[in-house]
Amino acid sequence: MKINRIAHIAVYGREMDELKHVFHSLLGLDVSHEEVYEDEADLCFLPVGDTELELVTPTQRGNPFDRELDEEGTGLNHIALEVEDIASAVEELKSKQLLPADAEILPGGQGSKIIFLDSRKTAGVSIELVEVAS
Repeated sequence: MKINRIAHIAVYGREMDELKHVFHSLLGLDVSHEEVYEDEADLCFLPVGDTELELVTPTQRGNPFDRELDEEGTGLNHIALEVEDIASAVEELKSKQLLPADAEILPGGQGSKIIFLDSRKTAGVSIELVEVAS
């Protein structure tokens, strides 16, 4: 498995306007893309060099993103590492027991494919692998 780059660093919060105020209005980062992810989260991407910040807020109380915020709190959530072929990366990581046997590749933002590693086996760091859409 070859990791190409950090695709994005995700920041979770309750209010998108508040997050955008910090990173766009105050720090001057441009917004490159916004979308609603599976009716559960608002996403906003801001390029920083060869990577992006991904701002994430839940669309409603009680959904998975909202529950994660309740558990983990506002702030840095995960690091996404770009791979060329997520399917082969998954096979390699399953053999190293970094993914549960039932782990599935999911659709991600901007048409990507994603999967999260088991943070109990990555020193508590939440790591997402992403294959960007071509």
